[in-house]
Amino acid sequence: MSSLEKRLRYRRIPRCALVDTRQSSFQRLLLSRNDQAFITFTGLDFSNFQYLLNKFTPLYNRYSPYSQSGKITVIRDRVVKKGRPRSLGPADCLGLVLGYTRTKGSLFALQMVFGASHSVLSLFLKYSTRLLFRVLQEEEDARVALPSPEEVAEYQAVVETNYPALQGVWCVMDGLKIKIEKSSDEETQNAYYNGWLHSHFVGCVYVFVPSGVVVASAVNAPGSWHDSEIATNCGLYDKLQSIFDSSGGKAVVDSAFSKKRCPFMIKSGKRKPGETARRTVIRQQATSLRQCAEWGMRAIQGSFPRLKDKLLFSESLENRKVFLNLITMLLNFRTRRIGFNQLMSTYYPRFEAVGDDAIDYIN
Repeated sequence: MSSLEKRLRYRRIPRCALVDTRQSSFQRLLLSRNDQAFITFTGLDFSNFQYLLNKFTPLYNRYSPYSQSGKITVIRDRVVKKGRPRSLGPADCLGLVLGYTRTKGSLFALQMVFGASHSVLSLFLKYSTRLLFRVLQEEEDARVALPSPEEVAEYQAVVETNYPALQGVWCVMDGLKIKIEKSSDEETQNAYYNGWLHSHFVGCVYVFVPSGVVVASAVNAPGSWHDSEIATNCGLYDKLQSIFDSSGGKAVVDSAFSKKRCPFMIKSGKRKPGETARRTVIRQQATSLRQCAEWGMRAIQGSFPRLKDKLLFSESLENRKVFLNLITMLLNFRTRRIGFNQLMSTYYPRFEAVGDDAIDYIN
């Protein structure tokens, strides 16, 4: 194959076919301040995008993606004065990483949106992902942390109101498999190969509460690991045990998780021989509550279509972990600041008086 033919097959758009970054489609979106458009492309409305941008910009000004080592470096005064000008500003960089999580496929579509070449877009995507990850780590509304005793009691009350037999239940837990490219190393390939699903994955386990947020998670585990093994090795069982010891709180799980010596879990599933009437009611209600885990997984996969693409195996283990944790924190930030979450709509309905007596439901 000739070099010309190879070039024609590249799935990227050359600089000569792109508009200037200052006249890009994203700049048009930014100037419009339209919430509908912002939510569609970034998952956030304009005010919350601006809120993150105000925290993102100081980091953008302090660090640079350009260095001989390929790592993000602190900008010195001489670099500020004589350094290479950046193609994308702070708003473009924040919009890039948010838009990346909301899209699928090759980067050429984002090239058209931001007016940047493929190499520049790839460089700034890694750079912006790290900066946003650092911003969200310090953001209270994005935190992934076990709830306080008062919050656990609130979740227990919400669950018991809807499912009286599930006394003490405050959360649901489920696993998610995300496809990853096949490794050329046989030993590594075996670690990520899932024989049940006949493909290569990284494993994740999430703990959801009725408000729709993730309060504990384990991400980037080898795809050959069982969900229960991920929960064990990543400390999720220990976290659930700590809540059970302090408040009697229990989690509803499916058959993928071990119940051996785990009084803090209730399993959903089919009827067992010799099951009492009370156990039947608990199992049936647990199976019904398990729908929350499906809604939670739908919130993750539906809000962030990028997870439906195969993750690049060429990315380092640390980079994948940062990206997957970033997705989790973005989900929590969006749920707490905007809503648009099936669990929240179901268990925390909000009402607004219209006129004198009418009441409208708000999702």
